[in-house]
Formats: sequence, C-alpha cells, structure tokens
Amino acid sequence: MENSNAATRLRSGEVNCTRLEAVLYTLMRDDVPCGRLQQIVQDMKQSTDFEMSNGWLAEYAKDLAKQIAEPPQRHTMPQWVKNISSRFGE
Repeated sequence: MENSNAATRLRSGEVNCTRLEAVLYTLMRDDVPCGRLQQIVQDMKQSTDFEMSNGWLAEYAKDLAKQIAEPPQRHTMPQWVKNISSRFGE
C-alpha cells in the first residue's frame, strides 16, 4: 500500500495543504462524493443565513471547526521529567 501511495504521489505531484484542506481531502477520498461536497459549498456561497435544526449537532460542528482552525498544540516535556532526565544524563 505504501509503495502504491508513493507511486500515486509521484505521478500526481506532492501537494502541501492546510488542515481544512486535509479534512476536505479525507472526506472526499473516503466518505463524501466530490459532487455532493461541491453542491454543499455552492449552497453555502449563495446564503449568509444558516439554519441548523439540531442544536447538539450544530455545537459539535462548531467544536470541530474550532479544532481545525486552532494551530496544532506543541507538547513539551514537563519540568519534573526534564529534571529526572538530566540526572541520568539523557
């Protein structure tokens, strides 16, 4: 599979993308037909008011959108781990 993916990238070109683009790509590749996603985008471009009938789903969508928009968190080693590591010369 990895060789197949590498060959496809070689033929189609390597593309860098944003987090939103990566989400859209994954949706189109695995779950949502491209035409359906295009229709949703077109519908959204023609409207400024969006009515969401399910408040829980709307809040979840907002949460996911926020996670996509946030910069990735950089995890740092806690100070106590650094102290222990330095004692053992690591």
